[in-house]
Amino acid sequence: MKINTDGSWNPISAGFGGVVRNDKGNCIMFFSPSSATLALEAEAHAILMAVTIAASLNWYNLEIEIDSKLLFDILNSVKQEIWEISYYINCFKCFSSTISVTWKFIHRKGNRAANWAAQLGATTSNVIVGTTPPSSLKVQMNGDSLNAPYVRNVDG
Repeated sequence: MKINTDGSWNPISAGFGGVVRNDKGNCIMFFSPSSATLALEAEAHAILMAVTIAASLNWYNLEIEIDSKLLFDILNSVKQEIWEISYYINCFKCFSSTISVTWKFIHRKGNRAANWAAQLGATTSNVIVGTTPPSSLKVQMNGDSLNAPYVRNVDG
């Protein structure tokens, strides 16, 4: 399973979300809860929910794409763990004995579907979980199914 996760945070609201796809790229689940006090916490909480869902559904091989370079580096032991998210890191380690995760960094432009879910989570106090993506999410996912590259502008 491939899971894209993202956090959405501003001083007024925070949320996180994710999109789960099968080997054909079809959305089989999306989730959008609201709960975080820091941007990095929102990113980490999204991953924890993804891994928890995977464990409950007996999915043992995951590819998780995230757009937080700092969290990606922490998960790959390139950077030291930050205490604000140590709870989440410890939870990931507990799951690592039963679930194999390949962490991938993806630029924000390539993570639009998960960003959509995270922004939805930031606008509601309810946990939203679905298996049929609404049309606004389908639009975000269509770019991925085209296998078109995401062009990134780099100043310099």
